[in-house]
Amino acid sequence: MSSAWRLDEITALLDAAPLKTHETEVRRDLAALGVHPTLVELLAPLYATADGATFFGGRLRLHPLHGDPEHGLPDVAGWNDRDDWQRFEPRKVNGTFYFASNAFGDQLGIPVDAEGAVLFDRVGVLWVERYTYQEAKIPWRDFFARLAGDASIASFFLRMAEHDWAAESLGTPAPWQCFSSNVPVLLGGPDTLENVAIQPMAVHVSFTLQVIDQAQHQASAGAPLPMVDLRETDEPSGSPEKGS
Repeated sequence: MSSAWRLDEITALLDAAPLKTHETEVRRDLAALGVHPTLVELLAPLYATADGATFFGGRLRLHPLHGDPEHGLPDVAGWNDRDDWQRFEPRKVNGTFYFASNAFGDQLGIPVDAEGAVLFDRVGVLWVERYTYQEAKIPWRDFFARLAGDASIASFFLRMAEHDWAAESLGTPAPWQCFSSNVPVLLGGPDTLENVAIQPMAVHVSFTLQVIDQAQHQASAGAPLPMVDLRETDEPSGSPEKGS
């Protein structure tokens, strides 16, 4: 699968040129993190070209291979620890290895089996605040070009209209941040700009999935939500974070 990526097109779509790494080194690092060999084969060429890169004005982000510890992002294997935030995903038939996201923290990845091996070359997306998972029959080798060439696909995956609406007032989130509803619309939050803030992505994903998952499992209507665990971040003082 390593020859599948259209790397010239991907390079042309980068917001800025990242530091390139030799593919051999990327393969070594992915393997050392315990990533399944089929994923190493898939991801090594992409990460050698665009590790941690952003595309389309920050609307699409590639998860940093070694994470961003200063901002609470673990390495890409740690981000896919099934005992962490993925415990709170909506139920689905297979696993997904997530390695990209949009500016709303929705997670994009590839379907994997119980051993972490690639099942299908197609794009899976977890819509965090909608608490929904979908898979599109678009192979990853074509995904970047399809985003660039088809406005309807870009609008769908990158939530273009919503992004422009939020960014006009709040600005564009940094790669480790995302737009986040203070109260998810699914739980009754208003669909207004006053309900949207820029938050650390790791906090947004973990917090939102836990709250929605717990809300859906309440024993009786109106029961108080229990406390939730947030991924710890080393945020500078004054940085916004969600709490319980």
